[in-house]
Amino acid sequence: MEYKYTQTFIGKIHAALVAPTIPLLIILYYLEYIKDKEPNLWGLIISFIGLGLFLKAKFSIIKNKKLISFGCDLMDQKNSLFYFVGWLLMIAGYFLSWS
Repeated sequence: MEYKYTQTFIGKIHAALVAPTIPLLIILYYLEYIKDKEPNLWGLIISFIGLGLFLKAKFSIIKNKKLISFGCDLMDQKNSLFYFVGWLLMIAGYFLSWS
């Protein structure tokens, strides 16, 4: 059953905050790396845990033969939570990596 997460108030805020962070995180990791900074191990671990939660949620959509999707409207409520927490952990992991 689809949850329609982005039609809720929290879902709209989440979509507005997360959408610009995807390319921004990639660029910021690259800029820190070219400055010869070494990332903090704990920040990377937290980022990979977040990536795992994110992928778990996305694979639930791929199992239903939807190869391309944006957001978590096609997910059930549990996977929407994994999706949201995954993004939070990836963003927090970035800031912990370079502090």
